[in-house]
Amino acid sequence: MADKHILISAAYAEKFERQASSLGMNNKEYIEALVQYVDKVKPDILEPENVDLAKLIKDLDKRFISFIRQQEKDYLQKILSVLEGQNQAQDEQTLYLRKSQIKLLGTALRKEVLNPAFVELHTKLMNDGE
Repeated sequence: MADKHILISAAYAEKFERQASSLGMNNKEYIEALVQYVDKVKPDILEPENVDLAKLIKDLDKRFISFIRQQEKDYLQKILSVLEGQNQAQDEQTLYLRKSQIKLLGTALRKEVLNPAFVELHTKLMNDGE
């Protein structure tokens, strides 16, 4: 494709050339890069606005923290409740096993060799039927 010429005022031509040279480009490369940028980003070039990056980062930070908190509510709380349920079931199993061991030992061993507190506990467990 044939090259074209573009006319701009002298003041803008100086700025344009300074910007191009600061990026290590010639004028043709720089104008082509600018056109590609506008095609991709689609900024409103008729009403440019000053972008406060600090404010944008702060807003993004708040949104990110809100997202993490929502994830905690949605997922971590469910996981915590499941784990608590498992702990409760494990505690119940442990208690059942201890009672079973006391019943077994109290039945298998002679009462004379057992501690009186153990005999009392064994008798209570046997009478409760647990």
